[in-house]
Amino acid sequence: MNSKLGWRYELPRTTGAGASSGTTIKRAYGLVQAVALAGLVAACGGGSNPAPAVPAEPSIAQHAIGGLVAGLTGKGLVLQNNAGEALAVNADGTFNFASKLDTGKAYAVMVKSQPTGPTQVCSVNKGAGTVADADINDVAVICSTSSFAVGGSVVGLQGTGGLVLQNNAGNDITLNADGRFVFVLPVASNAGYAVSVKTQPTSPAQTCSVSQGTGKVTSAAIDNVVVTCSVNAYPVFGTLSGLLSGETVSLQNNGADTTPVSSNGTFEFLAPVASAGTYAVTVSTQPASQTCTVVNGAGTVGNSAVTNVAVQCSTNTITVSGTVTGLQGSGLVLQNNAGDDLARSADGVFTFATPVAMGSAYAVTVKTQPAVPAQACTVANGSGLAGASKVIDVSVTCAADRAGMMFVGHSTASGVPGIQPYAISTDPDTFSTTALPPQAIPNGVVSLAVDEARHILYAATNSGITSYDFTSAGLSSATSSTSSGYPVDVVARDPLGRSIFIGSNSFSLVGAFLLDTAGKLGSPPDNYYGIGTGTPLLAVDPTGRFLYKGDVGSTVLAVYPIQPDGSLNGLGYYLTAAVIPSAIAVDPGGKHLYVVGQTGNTGYVYPIDQTTGQLGAPQMFSTGNASPIAFNPAGTLMFTVNVRQLLISTINPLDGAPTLLAMGTTQSTGPVKSLKVDPGGGRLFVGGPGSVEAFDVRSPAYDLSSLGWVTTTPDSAPTLGVAR
Repeated sequence: MNSKLGWRYELPRTTGAGASSGTTIKRAYGLVQAVALAGLVAACGGGSNPAPAVPAEPSIAQHAIGGLVAGLTGKGLVLQNNAGEALAVNADGTFNFASKLDTGKAYAVMVKSQPTGPTQVCSVNKGAGTVADADINDVAVICSTSSFAVGGSVVGLQGTGGLVLQNNAGNDITLNADGRFVFVLPVASNAGYAVSVKTQPTSPAQTCSVSQGTGKVTSAAIDNVVVTCSVNAYPVFGTLSGLLSGETVSLQNNGADTTPVSSNGTFEFLAPVASAGTYAVTVSTQPASQTCTVVNGAGTVGNSAVTNVAVQCSTNTITVSGTVTGLQGSGLVLQNNAGDDLARSADGVFTFATPVAMGSAYAVTVKTQPAVPAQACTVANGSGLAGASKVIDVSVTCAADRAGMMFVGHSTASGVPGIQPYAISTDPDTFSTTALPPQAIPNGVVSLAVDEARHILYAATNSGITSYDFTSAGLSSATSSTSSGYPVDVVARDPLGRSIFIGSNSFSLVGAFLLDTAGKLGSPPDNYYGIGTGTPLLAVDPTGRFLYKGDVGSTVLAVYPIQPDGSLNGLGYYLTAAVIPSAIAVDPGGKHLYVVGQTGNTGYVYPIDQTTGQLGAPQMFSTGNASPIAFNPAGTLMFTVNVRQLLISTINPLDGAPTLLAMGTTQSTGPVKSLKVDPGGGRLFVGGPGSVEAFDVRSPAYDLSSLGWVTTTPDSAPTLGVAR
């Protein structure tokens, strides 16, 4: 109350949550004036009448303006009422302007500022009207996030196209030419975009890469994505086969890009070729002794490397021919290099069907001896290296099919060291012997090797090798001799007649004594090669390409490639055997190496790789301990010994596995040390201490019946040699 002015305010009362239904302002009209008027009335004599009532002014109600915001995710939304009062809203929910409006007043709610981050568009529903007698609370502000297009440009796209782009791992778009592109589906503001290549173009094959392809959409379309395409180039590969060691072939692609290739296997041209481009592989320079041809050499590059070009080289070849004389029986079959069987039924000229590659070895052998009547055919001039001219001088001479000579070598332990030759009967049903003049060798004989074609016997002593010519009358005097430089314990003859291989207990060494064309010994080996421990055991494959060595002191099996002149040039390969061997041997076909263990009555057969000479996984077979090994000439039977018991086994022609067929007993007084087979295959000669015994091993009986024996000088380790 203001007593001077005579008026007062009544403030509104709030109830509940503070909401007000309106404000009523009451004015008192001139309390002072009313008092004065009352005095005037009293002065006029109306003191007894009441004062007149003062009329009240009508009240004016005010109401809030508000509503609901929905869908708001951005920041910065500002609403405005009647283009005046502004209200910032940061989240969904109800809102009210601060100022209220009188009943009857107009309101108009609008968006003053749209939200950002993300960019949104908010619209107002029921935003305008006139205030009635209640608050306005049904204004609706609906916000939605804006979406913007994502696109860019493609450059370098060629051919039929087929480029497929993706945005955010979907929304695929296929393009077939350079230019602008836009994905069909826009991306919401504040959301990420990631443009990638789903499918690369083909015809030609291209690789397209994306730059400026990722980011976040803000408040405008993305139009700066760049897709750059380039044509792929692919290498041209091929495979070369058949090229001889030491040869080189030069290849070209498209008349250029010359590529010399010196080994079999995969080759690659230096310059790649663009997709849809052509390639044409040719031989620009042939090898010296070969002719190479190209298969699948031309075409069009697709969308990958060219890998199917094949260059096949074949060696220029010569034929191998000779003459058969003395043939009376039927069934003679010759072989060249352990194959290319050639049957002959009469004397005359023969030619093998398969030519021999120039520069490679040929080796003519007898696969099957003639029968009815039985004969033994020997080959002379049957091996060598094919040159530029035909081979025409191979000689096959056929005669009675039985060994006529036997040589027994004695060590110093016998008391009569040297060689005792015997003339033996050629009748396959008997074994009668005639001792011929012995050859005394003071140092004793440790090993013998026979060259039947040249009629030469090679005898090894502890200090070297001596050669002797022989006839049906016995041995001649020594024809050649050479010192080894190392003690000699074993010898093996090269089947092609080029060299004699020796093994020495010193460091388990091997070496090769080269022979001249007459079979005489040359100078000692230039080099010796050693691996393993103890006395070596030697075996040569029948084609004269590989020398195999075991030793009695270790499980090492070594392979030495034999050079074209018969020499050795170092170790080619070695492995660990399953047993410590007492003997090793290669079958007459050169397909398998057989190893007999010193203990356990077991042996192992190893397949031989016909190209490299390397040994494959072995199979085990049962045999005697510390047994020698021998085969019949056809390689179908294997002979071993268990102390004094002879074992004869058939050979599986596929895997070389022996299967025991029959057994027999020798009259030897001790373990058998040497086995030799009659060149015709009918008799097996068994050398033990103090005797040599012969057994009939002809089919079909295989009864190992003894044909008799000859008593020799007692010797713990005699060595045998037989010849026709």
